[in-house]
Amino acid sequence: MRTVSRRAAITTTTTTGLVALSLLLAGCTGSGASDSDAADGPDASSSASATTAAEATGELLVPTTCDDVAASLGSVVGTGTLAADQMTMTETEAGCTWSDDATGGRVGFFLKAEDGSPDDLAAQITDAFDQIPVDEVDDERVDDFDGKVFQGTDEINGLAGQIAYVVTPHGVVALVGAGAAGTTPFDAEAGLDGLFEFVS
Repeated sequence: MRTVSRRAAITTTTTTGLVALSLLLAGCTGSGASDSDAADGPDASSSASATTAAEATGELLVPTTCDDVAASLGSVVGTGTLAADQMTMTETEAGCTWSDDATGGRVGFFLKAEDGSPDDLAAQITDAFDQIPVDEVDDERVDDFDGKVFQGTDEINGLAGQIAYVVTPHGVVALVGAGAAGTTPFDAEAGLDGLFEFVS
């Protein structure tokens, strides 16, 4: 894990990354087939870990591999197959996508470390995912750094769409899921718990 805190204005690059992730919704066909290796399950030795002993700062822990992400997300990813052609790993950004061969569902993870106003960043993400209405969640884990937490679900073109994201003064970490109508792409509580593994 890399702890990154950079001073920079919120730019369209963050929204662009999230828009790319939102293509999961359009690409979920129900087959879920992939030739990539399956993502590893939870592993405490490689899992991201948020700092709990000291006051939270909201800085993001940037993962170095999608296996690290899968280990931290645990049941949210489950036995999903990692899509190797949909990975992004840089010093300040991470993106991974998994598909479930049994259900045809998909779950995508996105993290962008970029300092700015949580209000501005939240507004950009809401615009990027305007097809899924979201509600702000009252979560005490963001109180120390005035962050924001959002969740939302909706049916889009016959598919179930779901999103959860945490915004801090240091960036955003998000999950997007897509699945068959009437299903829940990922457990909402487990999804938020997994996202907070990347917030210190």
